Amino acid sequence: MFKKLFICLLLTTITVATLSAQAKKSTAKKPATVKAPTKCQLLIGDVAKSKVTVNEALAWCDSLPLYVKGDNGVKYKLKSFGINVIQKDPFLSQDYGIGEGGMPILARRAIEKLKEGDSVFLKNALYVDAQNQDQKLPNIVFAITGQ
Repeated sequence: MFKKLFICLLLTTITVATLSAQAKKSTAKKPATVKAPTKCQLLIGDVAKSKVTVNEALAWCDSLPLYVKGDNGVKYKLKSFGINVIQKDPFLSQDYGIGEGGMPILARRAIEKLKEGDSVFLKNALYVDAQNQDQKLPNIVFAITGQ
């Protein structure tokens, strides 16, 4: 009789523990997923801009690490990106390779010479997410405005 009572007590304990664990799983909050950005702008200080002066563009190039802000409100630290500088007059589109963790010196020198109406195109931009995985960002374009 004692054995039967012990087995019933053991089965009841196991059942209660299992139900309790399942209840905790169902009530646990799932992490909120952030919507992927469809557009990113340079983050200069706390302001996101897509139209900048040459001096602002150079200040952004010199600020390491380089940050952009998505239209979802999230700040992203750039890991790598391709750089294309587009000069309006005379038309010239020059590719400056890959920037990894910063702006390559030749691309920075080209940005120094830009004038109003010219633009810079950052393509294949990557950032590292919270799980330490590379994630793509949309292409980033910024235009040069007058002083």
